[in-house]
Amino acid sequence: MITPEQEQQPQRMGGAGAYAPRELYASSIKELTDPSSDLAKFELFLRGYKISRDGTLIKQTDPLSNSKGIIAIMSIIESVVHHSNTLSNFSKDDMEFFFDTLKVDLITEVMINRIAYGIERKNRFLIIGNSMRFAYSFSKRAFEEGDRKFWKGSMTEVKHTQESIEGRKSLTMNPFSWFKK
Repeated sequence: MITPEQEQQPQRMGGAGAYAPRELYASSIKELTDPSSDLAKFELFLRGYKISRDGTLIKQTDPLSNSKGIIAIMSIIESVVHHSNTLSNFSKDDMEFFFDTLKVDLITEVMINRIAYGIERKNRFLIIGNSMRFAYSFSKRAFEEGDRKFWKGSMTEVKHTQESIEGRKSLTMNPFSWFKK
């Protein structure tokens, strides 16, 4: 049974599903393109932890490396996975460059410093493989304007241009220059 209060309330057409994600989340573009929380989760994976649904840390396994090694691995990953890359426009050549350097840096770091970082033989491929897949998934968002195309309708690009015309006299907006000869 409909109450008189319910009859007076305006009816909404459609629901949350009637709108495209861009319209729903246009105000939260920063939150949706910022990889910080995913980087933190990946670091927890390297440390052998995961976050439960209620927000507590659960130890799953032994760390894949000591703290010094995890910091080094994360710094290599963060050189590719960061907030300014998400809305960039990477070509195929850019992507190849990123992943060639990422691969070389990770392999070099893990293999040369394996003893200093306490990395076991069985964990080397796990660290390198998961790091590459993690970085790939975020960098793919910037391939040929991926996320940038998605957000194009809800973000404004501001371009400033300044033209200098020398040798041409014109009336300027500075009143002190109006009477100069």
